[in-house]
Amino acid sequence: GHADNDFALVRFKADGLRDTNFGPGGNGGVVQTDFGGGSSAAMAITLQPDGKIVLAGTRYFLPVPDGVLLGESMLARLNSDGSLDATFGTGGIVTDQIFGSTFRYESEFLDIVRQTDGKLVALGYGSDAFRDNTIVVVNRYNADGTLDATFVGDGRAELAVHAFGSSMDTLLLFSDGRLLIAGEDNRGTLQFVRLTANGTLDTTFSGDGIASLDISGGLGGVIVNG
Repeated sequence: GHADNDFALVRFKADGLRDTNFGPGGNGGVVQTDFGGGSSAAMAITLQPDGKIVLAGTRYFLPVPDGVLLGESMLARLNSDGSLDATFGTGGIVTDQIFGSTFRYESEFLDIVRQTDGKLVALGYGSDAFRDNTIVVVNRYNADGTLDATFVGDGRAELAVHAFGSSMDTLLLFSDGRLLIAGEDNRGTLQFVRLTANGTLDTTFSGDGIASLDISGGLGGVIVNG
């Protein structure tokens, strides 16, 4: 989550008490990481078999140029003791300006999964300053934080959904490497997108890889069988 505008993480022991051996001494098992700028927040987390922790989220910068919210998607990997893992990205972090390199955008990772081969897959979105244009993306990263060029050629799959105002925020991994993305588009329609292991639309799913369900209400949860 976040605390005092920083990424924040708390580790508990099996009995529910805070693990005071986690993070810097005196913090009571809480790790807060300041990545600079104005505000940052972790939206999703995954744990590696080696005990390292990967957080996915966003950070915004202040002062804001021309009154425009400036943000970028971010991954951070921590060692098992809560310190940043310098072998990942740059100093333990990976950033992505999903919509582009200009300052008129916002960008956020909403979910993350780890494959058995150590690669990381992150679901996010990006938009211009006035949210006139928004895209939903799935990025796949190698274990060192570089984009995986074997995934759609450049490491990024853009989803063909009505993205503006959408909440495509659930990412699930099948045992064979396929991916399911779920949420609501900007019309309130439930959308399910299935990708092959290399990031292309899986046409064995609903004919074109995208299934829609127009019902009143919202998405409560999704599980995959396989």
